[in-house]
Amino acid sequence: MSANTELNDYWTQQYSPQETPSDPLLNIENIENVEPLDAQFGVADPKTVPDALYAPVFGQPEPLEFELEQAEGDPAAVPPLHTYAILDAAKVPSLPELLATSGLDHRCLFKGDAFDELKDVAPWIVRLEADHKFTRNLFTRSKARWHLWDAEPGIYLRSRGTLDDMWAHFRKFTKVQDENGKWFYFRFWEILIGEGFEPDVIEQDVSLFGPLFLPNRPSVSSVIMYRVGLWKILKRTSDSALHEKRWKFNAQSKKAITRLKVEADLHALAHVVMKSIPPERGSQRKELRTRLVATGHLFLRMGYKQREHIAKLMTWEALLGPDFIETYANGEVAQIVQSANSAAVSIDRIKTLLQKDCS
Repeated sequence: MSANTELNDYWTQQYSPQETPSDPLLNIENIENVEPLDAQFGVADPKTVPDALYAPVFGQPEPLEFELEQAEGDPAAVPPLHTYAILDAAKVPSLPELLATSGLDHRCLFKGDAFDELKDVAPWIVRLEADHKFTRNLFTRSKARWHLWDAEPGIYLRSRGTLDDMWAHFRKFTKVQDENGKWFYFRFWEILIGEGFEPDVIEQDVSLFGPLFLPNRPSVSSVIMYRVGLWKILKRTSDSALHEKRWKFNAQSKKAITRLKVEADLHALAHVVMKSIPPERGSQRKELRTRLVATGHLFLRMGYKQREHIAKLMTWEALLGPDFIETYANGEVAQIVQSANSAAVSIDRIKTLLQKDCS
């Protein structure tokens, strides 16, 4: 099977976990049912972001206790929170040109030869403004190619630091080194837009995410991300050290990242499958999605690795389940799975059985 069709590859770059602190240093909040902006033709005062996202993206919350301590107790001395986006040029056609004409402060996270060779697929950081057209386009859905909601182009950051502060910090994560001294390009923002990124993951693998929040000052106060219908906000809750040493890429951290990537892929496949089934079959959509992801893990354990195979199995589970492998046609599907000498053969045989039953 080709590597880019499997669910257990390419997330093999990360760092050594440390013990979970007794008090949470990070927490995560989900924002559901956020609708994108439309093109807002003819609207005199168009919105820049959906109402549910305005406070997380552009609000100015009260300073945290450690921020007040840094300002010697004077709230007026605490700098305002800025909003940044790290955008993936591989997902946004002509992103360098769009940023250049936007007038917004921005920089590529690559430099030197990497910038010259990869700038059209590289990560870029930009400081967003609340009433700017470029910002509005990030949160708008339409058929226009410059409306980028569905592209899921990157992540959003809140910080009291400058663009140069953020650039210097986040560019350190674009290349990582393993225990043998080998360097890898690392698409770090993608660990944050996966559906596997949940509170229990934060508790188990805080060292995978803590470094993004800067152990130094000015820190990153929150990271905001979107994936297949759900917005997540990861917040820093204290000034405690989130990571005491540089990330190390080893077997344990590989396993953690692979787990996240697999979970994200299964959620994305479930999302696609649910869009393809009749609406009446999806009346309990949240429960169905949870079931499809759970069965996706089962399919992986059964030896199905290709996305195409798992998508088909999920579709059959949605239409014929629950537990269609065990229950459909008095166990004939289960017999096929047990007797076939490869995943591809079993998929073909199940498809033939279903076609026969439908004829």
